[in-house]
Amino acid sequence: MLHRILGAAFLAAGLLYAAVILFSMYREREKLRAARGSLPLAAVMEVLVYFCASLGISDYILNTLLARHGRYTEDRELPGTLVACGLVPGAVLAAASLLRAESPTELWTLVPCGAAVVLGSLTGARLVGRFDGEKLRRIMRAALIVSFLILLARTLLASGAAGTAAGLHGAALWIAAGVCFLTGVINMFGIPMKPTWTAMFLLMGMSPLATLTLVLVIGSLSPLTGGISVLRRGVYHRKLVLCAVTFGAAGAVLGTLFAVSVPAVLLNVLLLLVMLLAIITMFQSK
Repeated sequence: MLHRILGAAFLAAGLLYAAVILFSMYREREKLRAARGSLPLAAVMEVLVYFCASLGISDYILNTLLARHGRYTEDRELPGTLVACGLVPGAVLAAASLLRAESPTELWTLVPCGAAVVLGSLTGARLVGRFDGEKLRRIMRAALIVSFLILLARTLLASGAAGTAAGLHGAALWIAAGVCFLTGVINMFGIPMKPTWTAMFLLMGMSPLATLTLVLVIGSLSPLTGGISVLRRGVYHRKLVLCAVTFGAAGAVLGTLFAVSVPAVLLNVLLLLVMLLAIITMFQSK
């Protein structure tokens, strides 16, 4: 029951953000028209971005590739664009994960980890611009590589078997909450954290579906928390954000319908590939 209440809260937050963003786009329609890049291409790509995000692939990574290779954004717009794009589709992904008939993740793991991400995101939103984002990116590259190698070794030694836990308890939960706070801070710098969270929860023995649900839920909390500050500043690419709010949300719905049917072993392998993609992409990024 509590899972469904939380799911409804995420959905309401997403709808509220959608209303605010769409009204802002109408009010600033001249800025929308003047924004660089193709609107139809952005619409198609945002469907794909958030379909893939439903399987644990970081929307930050995919939207960074789209923004840079599609020549949509200037560097100063990128962090705000990544956060603003994730607001509504992220809420949809979280709501869909929680509104299932039976959630695979324990509520008492979701709540403290989610609260830690919120506190971290609030802190990070205030610190953007005061710290060197590139130094943080280097640290996350190293941490992600180490996590990937440990997780790969653990999976091979277990003959491909995945974890089975639905939640965390005791010291493991406190450690996870601490990491969630720190990564919530870093997430506001436009650095993708879903691969890091995925590695942590899988290493702690959680099942792939429980991990995916938890990552989707806490992953939506970071933009939902920092989104108010981002929208107030207005430093984001309006075409990409508009397409994420509309077409990206549709892609998220389609993806969640597909994700629940993926077998646990295949999902575990997919999450490992997601981490590898994140490592490669973070080394290619400027």
